[in-house]
Amino acid sequence: MRQQVCKNKSWKKRVAAAGMAICMACTMPFSVQAENVTEEYNVQEDFSTESATENVSDEKSEVQSYDIETAQTVNQEDSAAQEPSKEEVQLSLQLVAVENTDTTKPSLKLAEADELSENITVKKTDSNTIIEVRYGEGLILLSNVKPEEYANCEVKLITTSGWDLTEPVKVGGKTGTDATTEVAGTYSFLGLGSDAYPYAGTFGLDSGTAATQYSISTTRPLFNALSVKAKFENTIPFSIDKNASITKEPLLAKTLKAKSGDGTEENSALNCNIELRSSNTVTDAAIGGLIGTMEEETRADIIFTNQLTNELKISGTDHVGLFCNTMKAGSSLTATFKSGQGAEKISVAATESGKDAGGFVGHMETDASLTIAGTSVSSVASSSGNAGGIVGSSVDGSVTVKASEKDTNIFQFADPITLSAGSDKAAGGLIGSYSIAKAEKNFDLSSYQFTKSTITGGKNAGGLFGELKITNTADTAGISVSISGNTENFDNNTKTITTEVSNANVVTNYGGLIGSYQSSNMKNTLTIEKTAIATTGGEKLNNESSYGGVIGEISDNSYVAIENVYASTGDMKVNGKASFGGLVGKMNDGFLNVGSVTLKTAEA
Repeated sequence: MRQQVCKNKSWKKRVAAAGMAICMACTMPFSVQAENVTEEYNVQEDFSTESATENVSDEKSEVQSYDIETAQTVNQEDSAAQEPSKEEVQLSLQLVAVENTDTTKPSLKLAEADELSENITVKKTDSNTIIEVRYGEGLILLSNVKPEEYANCEVKLITTSGWDLTEPVKVGGKTGTDATTEVAGTYSFLGLGSDAYPYAGTFGLDSGTAATQYSISTTRPLFNALSVKAKFENTIPFSIDKNASITKEPLLAKTLKAKSGDGTEENSALNCNIELRSSNTVTDAAIGGLIGTMEEETRADIIFTNQLTNELKISGTDHVGLFCNTMKAGSSLTATFKSGQGAEKISVAATESGKDAGGFVGHMETDASLTIAGTSVSSVASSSGNAGGIVGSSVDGSVTVKASEKDTNIFQFADPITLSAGSDKAAGGLIGSYSIAKAEKNFDLSSYQFTKSTITGGKNAGGLFGELKITNTADTAGISVSISGNTENFDNNTKTITTEVSNANVVTNYGGLIGSYQSSNMKNTLTIEKTAIATTGGEKLNNESSYGGVIGEISDNSYVAIENVYASTGDMKVNGKASFGGLVGKMNDGFLNVGSVTLKTAEA
């Protein structure tokens, strides 16, 4: 009992002393503050020899005595009020540094960060504020500054060794007139920007130094919130630290926002060139993609170059994609993936319940648009959601191929690309699950360099879409979806979609282009033409499954037109139990309009 009372009393006295020290920082000379704080802490130590009864009775009298002394001191200072001295500012910095130890929210002022370390320097011009950050320490300290203080400032990165943000830094030094007062604080990297103040300034490596030779190592997003107004002067280089090589956090930004730091809406597009530099010492590198969420109406053009010599894994806590995990309604992304000099193997995996995985984007909301260039990742998997070579799932989104400056617009799929979806979900070479309700969609297959997609899991599996749904129910108008190529010579295998099911026991509907197709209105039209399709593994399907050279299953009020299509299928003599068709495996309802087609089985 006695020990507990002593602890309570000491705690109260310490809180009172700390609070009084902070309050007096702006009204009392440094010498008076130091004296009062020292005396207060010396008094606290004397309580250890008092009895429980004495503690209770004495505490009241000592607090009263302390209040009287404090009031006298404050009255004396009020009578001779003066501006804070340099020593007072230094003490304030000391208190701030101690207060910020192990914090999770930025609370420094920019001027305080400038005073704390030589690795962050603030330079003001007539039109701008330039912040020079050196090494990891400078960038870590900037992340501990309140975002509103630098949201629109120019940030220059300077180094001769890189920016390691994976470990906390301790900032310390001697201050005061006698150069003996220690100012120290431990700071961790908190990310730049906030939802209220997304970073909207100019950010880049100082081209006048050797900074461009080095890279940033981090296990959390470089930006918590990034405005589309932000400007990147040069390539932003990242590297994977061998001691902190695995994270599920996005590399560039947690959120991309249409609002800038002053709260106004921006119509500009973020342009960013990101490079993940090689490392021979890292064998288990994992990141959470580049951007977590692109908010509504945001636009971005991102080029990503992978120089890692070993496999890179993309994983996260929600939908997962290399470039973006979730694209909100109306957002627009142009994504170019370059394999660089390193290994091309990048795997994307969604492990959270019901979350989708896409090679480039995990999930696209209404009217989001994706333009792709370069090459695909090599593996996409979702443990209980949808999986797509480019997009895991999309609602009224669009996917197109970017035309390059050389007038060639071929997107190269990895050879092979492996796909796996949840047991009751969909896996597709382009999009896992695709739902359309509002507008016509056209897919030009001649823009893609198809290789071979191997599907190892998913209820609905297809070379292009795992499942395709047109949900428009309007009586006056229908929606048209056109899938076509320019394949006049069916021997041209570069335009052939080749799909293999390696674990057919888990697949219910399997098609060369579409696993399952359904429409809510007979006026909606799905047109497939000038396309070469090859599938294997259908003979392994169980007796509850359906297998079609073009579509696995058609249901509801569906109208499908197929013209000038070549389809090659597996030898179904091996399995006479599954529903099989050279074009469509099973039609539960709807209408099929077939023109000139060529069918071939594996034995022919």
